[in-house]
Amino acid sequence: MRPFKTLVPLAALACLAGLAPGPARAQAFDAGRDRWLAPDKALHFGGGYGAAAAGYALATGLDADVGRRNAAAVVSGAAAGLLKEAFDAGVQRERASWKDLAVDALGIAAFLSLAEAAR
Repeated sequence: MRPFKTLVPLAALACLAGLAPGPARAQAFDAGRDRWLAPDKALHFGGGYGAAAAGYALATGLDADVGRRNAAAVVSGAAAGLLKEAFDAGVQRERASWKDLAVDALGIAAFLSLAEAAR
């Protein structure tokens, strides 16, 4: 077993555990309060990272080549972020936040950088 297959899930868990400040409270959306350094941004970063890691690990388990592994990471991370914003808008009656999606993308990029460095 290659060490990378163990590194990916452990890194994802460490990211989620280390960045999550606690449960984010649902509030009515206020554009002035959607700060770049709000506690929910750490959750979005970890969520994007973790979803990308899960997609990559699944593709690795299916013996996909590197390009398809990276694509699976991007698709799973982006899908998780988009679904979360759709949930916010539809169920919680909050406005979707483009800042949340941008931080999701940063989490995906961080995972892909780690994956590339580990190859």
